[in-house]
Amino acid sequence: MACLTFERKSTVKKKIAAGLVTALAVSMFAAPANAEGHFETSVNGVRDKYRTRGWTDRNIDGYNTEITAATCSNATPGSPGKVEMTLRRELSKRPDPDLGSRSFNRCYGGWDRGGWGRQAAGNYHADIHTFDWNHLTIKWMKFVW
Repeated sequence: MACLTFERKSTVKKKIAAGLVTALAVSMFAAPANAEGHFETSVNGVRDKYRTRGWTDRNIDGYNTEITAATCSNATPGSPGKVEMTLRRELSKRPDPDLGSRSFNRCYGGWDRGGWGRQAAGNYHADIHTFDWNHLTIKWMKFVW
């Protein structure tokens, strides 16, 4: 009878722990409540300088622009990893200015996040950079602005 009671307490503790882990994961990857917008996507086998989907930041919320990347891999398993993203503001009839690059190398085997601070109202996209010879896959990305 004592063993049965111990198993029940152990099961309850495991369920509570699993619930806490799930809540933490959901809160980490959920869009902030005050963010103006976000989208999720993935890329498969892209080359250096790949241009992501664009978005429009109307700058009505004051939230920072962030990108999160998870589960990155190369076409050649075991090859060195490099993931970098450059934020660009889209301008008509002029080159899109480089607003800075962030490294996402921790997305190999996990996830990584880069932030660019609060951006002015406008249209944006990111360029993904990797080694020239690489075909990069990122299974999950989230753009928040």
